[in-house]
Amino acid sequence: MKINPNALPLLLAYCASFTFLFFNRCKKNPIPDPIISVSINDTNKGFLFNASISDLANSDLLETGFVWSDTENPVKISAFSYVTAKPQTAFNYTVIAGFSKGKRYFLRAYYADQQD
Repeated sequence: MKINPNALPLLLAYCASFTFLFFNRCKKNPIPDPIISVSINDTNKGFLFNASISDLANSDLLETGFVWSDTENPVKISAFSYVTAKPQTAFNYTVIAGFSKGKRYFLRAYYADQQD
């Protein structure tokens, strides 16, 4: 079979389009990463930590909670922490003691799911 040299760019474009469409149709839809929103409210009893997790179902959660410390990026093993009794996509906790006036603290809400 002889290929017309003038038709070669068209043939390559066709093959490239077919390959693109074929492989893109085989990909799964990407799942968005969950987003954690955190807020802190100053109450007359202390501080109320609030968190909500989007793009994740309660049934996927194994653990949820807060960690806080006077150092950046607190981790559960070396900071104050609170683990919720039942993992939920929306949770809160009131801290009534342990903060020094004028000192800077860092708070992080976290979750563990089936993938962790």
